[in-house]
Amino acid sequence: MAAKISVCMASYNHAPFIRAAVESVLNQTFADWELVITDDGSSDGTIEAIDGIRDDRIHIERFPENRSACVALNHCIRRARGQYIAVLNSDDAWRPDKLARQLAVMEEQPQTAAVFTLVDVIDERGGPMEQQHFYKTVFNEPNRDRLAWLRRLVVEGNCLCHPSVLVRSEVYRETGLYDECMAQMPDLDMWIRISLKHDIWIIQEPLTLFRVLDRERNASGNRPEVRIRCQAELMMIFWKLLATDPQQMAAILDTPAGTDSAAPDQISADTLTRLLGSQDISRLQPAMQAAAILWMHGQLEAGDDWAACKRLIAKTAEWDPFNVRRLESMQARIEARPQSRWQRTLSRLGWA
Repeated sequence: MAAKISVCMASYNHAPFIRAAVESVLNQTFADWELVITDDGSSDGTIEAIDGIRDDRIHIERFPENRSACVALNHCIRRARGQYIAVLNSDDAWRPDKLARQLAVMEEQPQTAAVFTLVDVIDERGGPMEQQHFYKTVFNEPNRDRLAWLRRLVVEGNCLCHPSVLVRSEVYRETGLYDECMAQMPDLDMWIRISLKHDIWIIQEPLTLFRVLDRERNASGNRPEVRIRCQAELMMIFWKLLATDPQQMAAILDTPAGTDSAAPDQISADTLTRLLGSQDISRLQPAMQAAAILWMHGQLEAGDDWAACKRLIAKTAEWDPFNVRRLESMQARIEARPQSRWQRTLSRLGWA
């Protein structure tokens, strides 16, 4: 008989932490679960670290090479048989009553598709995170209605802790699995897709232990390559969102959607112009502005609405998603600096 809850864990090079993660599942007060693990080609003995744990509810498969976290997690979800799916990273952990508390909310709120919890942030050694860190406060959010959640996620970014979530399995079947072209923001993409149609809820207690590794070594750590990739993925998310539900985007951005009642792919160019030319859109992150320009161009280029095209041309000078003004200002400041004697000598010799 299938378990009530499938716990899905994608593991990769977390040998020091995975045992604590698995034991936090074993210690749950709710016992009708299965733990579905996909190891993503670990090379540090991650799976060997839990070899001594024997429980028929644990099912492990291993990839021969590293394929990415989303590929491994999607593989877990496809194998899962439970009515509900919980996600747990192999370096995080749960408090013992986490699943029981979430299941109670699901049964009390049949309209809710996903239940999250607040978190306690722990350090690499498992102790309380003493230093100030982004993750200590980002997940402290109140509950909202569905449209307010969409506005919060789209305009301000992710604030929901992935390893805290419990999702109805049919919701994954309806929305699709995680985007395997993403590494930093597939969870934000998923929460937006869910919130387009369903309610979500946060239990206002820290039932999840979120581990922050030293030297920003988390997959989402504050490193240059992560920051760069985040902007590319934000552009993908926003572009997909505009294509999926532009009418709802108008409501999210507090922009009148006009009187069009047609399907999203039949909304008039004028409505799209008002949506993307709103004051709110100009305050979005640069990557989202770039996505808006590309999507609007795709909608208008095949038509004959010259006025809408002219408005788009005006917006491409007003918005600055590639930070041209900032870069030019920096260059001007560099050029205005007094030259050193050595620089003047090089300049006279034609070497600078």
